[in-house]
Order: sequence, then structure tokens, then C-alpha cells
Amino acid sequence: MVADEVRKLAERTTQSTQEISAIVTTMVNTAIEVVPQMEAVVSQGDAGEQSAQAIRHSIREIGTGCQTAVATVGEIANAIREQGAATNNIAIQVEKIAQMSEESSAAAAESSAAALHLDTLAQNMLQIVRVYRLA
Repeated sequence: MVADEVRKLAERTTQSTQEISAIVTTMVNTAIEVVPQMEAVVSQGDAGEQSAQAIRHSIREIGTGCQTAVATVGEIANAIREQGAATNNIAIQVEKIAQMSEESSAAAAESSAAALHLDTLAQNMLQIVRVYRLA
């Protein structure tokens, strides 16, 4: 039952990872499209040299910030993918543990049955020994 829950969690994590990956791809594509447009605006801004320089500087900072954000989001997406793989691995290990637990339980039941059988044999032996002592 725990393995099923972990497996469901792993499936949801995988689905979330795919959704985040799609969002990241959209963000990257948007950022890639925006940077050239910003640079085009800078080249057209001949009015006011000081204003144009300030705008260029700001746009470069924004572009650098976008590139940093894209790199960071990419790293986050990779980490989420790795976490999804790790979660799947945990689910497999939990399933193995559950199976081993069931096997241990079955072995314990067999041991208990064998102990009861040995107890019965011991009782029978005591009965036989008592008969011989009396005779």
C-alpha cells in the first residue's frame, strides 16, 4: 500500500516535472525573442544621447538577468528531473522492502508452525518417557 502511494507520488512528480519543463522551455523561448527586440529598440533610440546610454545599460542588465534566470530555471528543471528519477527509485526500493517484509512474515509463520510441531513432539516424548518410568 505504501509502495502504491510512493508510486503515485512518483507519477505526479514526473508529470509536474514535464509541466515545469514545458514552462521553462516557453520562458527560454520568450527570453530569446525578447533580447533581440530590446537591442533593436536601443539602436533606434537616437533622441537624447544620455537617455539612450541609460536605456542601453538597463537593457543589457535585463538581458544578463534574463540569461541568468534562464540558466537558473534550466538548473531547477534538471534538479526536478533528477528528483523525479530518485523518487521512482525510492518507489522501487519500497516495493522491494514490502515484498521482503511479506517473505519474512511468511517465514515467521512457517517457523511458528514448526515450533508448534516440535512442541507437540516434545509433549509426546514426555508422555512416552513417563510411561517407561512407571513400568
